[in-house]
Amino acid sequence: MDATNFNNDKPEVGEKFEYMKDVSRVMSASSTQSPQTKIYLAKNSGGIQKRAFVPTVLKPFKFYTESRDNNSPNKENSPNPPFIPLAYGVQQFLESPTRFDAKTGKLRSNTLTVPKSPYLRTKYRSKPTTILPSPTHVIKANPVPDYKEPYRPVIEHRLIELPMFSLPGEEISKRKSQEIEERIRQENEKMEKMREFKAQPLPTGFHNCPTRPYYSPTHPKPFALLTNDRGEKYQREFYEKVRKEQEYYKENRFHAQPLPNFKREVPRKPECPPPTEPIGFFFFTDTRMEERHIFDEHRRFREKEAEEQRLAEIREKEIRNAEEIRRLRANLVHHAQPIRYYTPINIKPSNKKPTRPISPMIGEKRRKYRDSLSKHV
Repeated sequence: MDATNFNNDKPEVGEKFEYMKDVSRVMSASSTQSPQTKIYLAKNSGGIQKRAFVPTVLKPFKFYTESRDNNSPNKENSPNPPFIPLAYGVQQFLESPTRFDAKTGKLRSNTLTVPKSPYLRTKYRSKPTTILPSPTHVIKANPVPDYKEPYRPVIEHRLIELPMFSLPGEEISKRKSQEIEERIRQENEKMEKMREFKAQPLPTGFHNCPTRPYYSPTHPKPFALLTNDRGEKYQREFYEKVRKEQEYYKENRFHAQPLPNFKREVPRKPECPPPTEPIGFFFFTDTRMEERHIFDEHRRFREKEAEEQRLAEIREKEIRNAEEIRRLRANLVHHAQPIRYYTPINIKPSNKKPTRPISPMIGEKRRKYRDSLSKHV
């Protein structure tokens, strides 16, 4: 028999004593070890002391398959060989290994292999295959439609009456809305009274009414516009500029040199020069002074126009800011969104019956399965 027990047979009383003998034999074999192993297992004087080798003592055990083998119908075909521990079988193999033995001349028997059932217990788990007779199916034909009248679908209109309810805040909102309406009505009445004008009645018995004073018609007076002054000033400056350009052109105009005189000049006796006559003159400082005066007038005019334009821009910016603030204040006022109306949803009642839950009974199924196993064992 092999070292392993595949059938997991229970050892008898005589085999138990043999088992104890095998254990004592293994322990004695362990005493006949090599000197290196003894040195390794011996206690050293220093260092960590190692634990002495103690062989594992095997105890008999029992599998659940033994009860199934005892109740199996092929019990007489399965022999009950003696139990051999694994340590003893390994020791025998090390002493005399069989794989290096020469093959014997024993011929293999030609007997047929006897199949054995694995006993999967499928017959206990299989479902019944009997087919119950089905009831006869009666086919009922639909009635012949009446084509004389047009088809009119039958629509069931259900009227759902909603229960009357009120929220706790409705009374408060209703009271506040009434107070606001009353306040607006009072303000409107006050404004209407202020708009009404009632003249005082004429005094009775008073005929000497004051005469209406007569005023002479208004006669217009001559006036001058600033645009006319600016136009006249521009005309004067323009004519002055044109005159100066003409003078500059005359002064810088090209004049050709006269032809040289190739005749021999005869020196003449000097004559007494005529008396010196004074000629009028002018200074360039006077010209520069006039030009500077004109330049200062132009500069003052430009500064005045720039100041007016700056003030106008400031006024426009203030107006734009006020308009922007007014627009932002108008946009910041909360406006409620209008109520949205959607297409109604027609919910049709279902013809199906409501689902009835069923307990899975997990624990009940396990209990029935264990009871069935205990009955068949």
